[in-house]
Amino acid sequence: MLVIGNASGAERLCKRIDHLPAVCQEARITRLIIEALARERLYGKGTGVSLMREALEKAQPDGVLLPFAETLDVRTLLRVKGIVGDAGETFLSQVRQACDVYAQTSYRQSQSSSAVLSQRELEILRLAARGMTRAQIANEACIKEDTVKKHLSAAYRKLGASNRTEALRTARIEGLL
Repeated sequence: MLVIGNASGAERLCKRIDHLPAVCQEARITRLIIEALARERLYGKGTGVSLMREALEKAQPDGVLLPFAETLDVRTLLRVKGIVGDAGETFLSQVRQACDVYAQTSYRQSQSSSAVLSQRELEILRLAARGMTRAQIANEACIKEDTVKKHLSAAYRKLGASNRTEALRTARIEGLL
């Protein structure tokens, strides 16, 4: 939800996750990260810092890095002064490094894919990034809904994604959106 610009929906979803009985520690950390980013977008700079600090503190004992690396825009929050808390500066450096490596790797893997997206696939993907349904995209682009589905499927395949969220994440990393 956050990837497609729906910060308030992401925030509501995060609150539901904690009520699931068997949520693993990594999922809880991911929830804290997403909620921190959603708060930053909804309520302004600095409003997600305490949640990001909590995520770092929960991740540090087991050295959990992936949820930070996989989440877009997390690097901005990790630069906030005073974010360290009990997690420690060494762990924060490891998290920052993991984020950088993950972003560079994702970008390199997708470099060739941006060149092969057709103009129409890119146009349809940009409409999808605005949160439009296939029917809305079809109406906007003056094509049939089935054609939208084919363009999106082709874009997902070329971006190495299995769904809309993954495709939008990769497209954002590549600078296509």
